[in-house]
Amino acid sequence: MSATSPPPPSEVNEASPLLAKTTEPNVRHVLLGLILVATSSLAFSTMSLFVKLVGFNFPPMEIVFIRSILQFGLAIISCWYMGVFPWGEPSLRKGLVVRGFAGSVGLALFYYSLTKLPLSDATVLFFVSPIFTAILARLFLKESYSLFDQAASVVSFTGVIFVAQPEFLFGARKSNPSDIDSTSRIIACVACVCGSVASSIAFVTIRQLGLGVHYMVHVVYFGGISSIFSLIVSLIFEPVKIPSTLYDWVGLSVISVSAFVGQGLLNYGLQLAPSGPATLMRNFDIVFAFIFGITIFKEIPAMNSLLGTGLILCSTIGMGIKKWAGRR
Repeated sequence: MSATSPPPPSEVNEASPLLAKTTEPNVRHVLLGLILVATSSLAFSTMSLFVKLVGFNFPPMEIVFIRSILQFGLAIISCWYMGVFPWGEPSLRKGLVVRGFAGSVGLALFYYSLTKLPLSDATVLFFVSPIFTAILARLFLKESYSLFDQAASVVSFTGVIFVAQPEFLFGARKSNPSDIDSTSRIIACVACVCGSVASSIAFVTIRQLGLGVHYMVHVVYFGGISSIFSLIVSLIFEPVKIPSTLYDWVGLSVISVSAFVGQGLLNYGLQLAPSGPATLMRNFDIVFAFIFGITIFKEIPAMNSLLGTGLILCSTIGMGIKKWAGRR
């Protein structure tokens, strides 16, 4: 039997796998794994699409709550079906709570940015999480953070500036039906990047907890704590709106189910395929985000956004290829 190991934290984000995977898969398994990972990108992109669609009718935290409570229920049922104790070992529960809370904050900030920014911009900004995860892994797990990684970080953060397009650097933006004012855009971009940091904290915590925690236990804590966190924030800061139409219920249900299905496909795909190529396949999220944004929301990306996207993609792909080559 081949050895197993969890994905390194520099290769994960909110949509990343929580299972160990084989290190010596055969060619058919690799191909199937890559197909599953690419399909999971479609599932997560569908989730983001419907967050933006229903975000016109519901506050972001209410969307987080409905997604999280359904995810929590599905995770509990899955634990029962698989014979897994849903609360984990007592000695690991403090770490699981930290993971759940950090993931909740990351998810909430990402959903907020999805309701304010073009779909492609929000997705690209959230995908800088591998950079933050590499930095945090160096600080807390003493993992390597090479000169190449540092250069990739600088390139990625430069890309963030081009996507955010602060007015004091780029001047006033041309009017676009999907645009918000410059100040609101900067706030949404900062929120999205902060969500990426929170997501990175969650997955560094997962790495610290190690293989002693079943991946579905992580989903239980993530869903449960997100439900509590989003409910409290909604009751304090946002007016609660009850879904009243079939469109509302379908949209909110698709968000929950597509997120859960995407996580399952990703977990299984990363068991079969090496983390390097699979990490590269995760960038299909950005491709789907551009397709959905242009075709459904008529969001034509500005040249600066395209340049920033290219810089972020180059840095994350470069880090993925470097880590893959280093393991061969």
